[in-house]
Amino acid sequence: SETVPKNTKYNTKWAVNVFTAWQNTRMNKKAQLETSGGNGLESTNVEDLSVPLEHMSADSLNFWLCKFICEVAKQTGERYPPKTLYLLVCGINRHLGNVQGEKAFNIMEKSDRR
Repeated sequence: SETVPKNTKYNTKWAVNVFTAWQNTRMNKKAQLETSGGNGLESTNVEDLSVPLEHMSADSLNFWLCKFICEVAKQTGERYPPKTLYLLVCGINRHLGNVQGEKAFNIMEKSDRR
């Protein structure tokens, strides 16, 4: 962790904080009540949004990250630009790798079919 640049640590923490804030303020936290799913997932296989990010299954991460990217906005209500959305996902992916190690679901890896 000493070799990780401060800016990378900051961006990772920022991305997790943005997701957590969205997670806490979202009214509907039950996947079964959503009108549309992400990636053709069965909502019965998806955990509620009340589950911490680090403990979500791959199906739950797929489902809720799709919702997150579509809904997240700045505190002013302004939408994030596409590059910032990408940085948010990268930060969340880096956080999951830091917490779960090699067994972490890699959001950015196409060959990870979980």
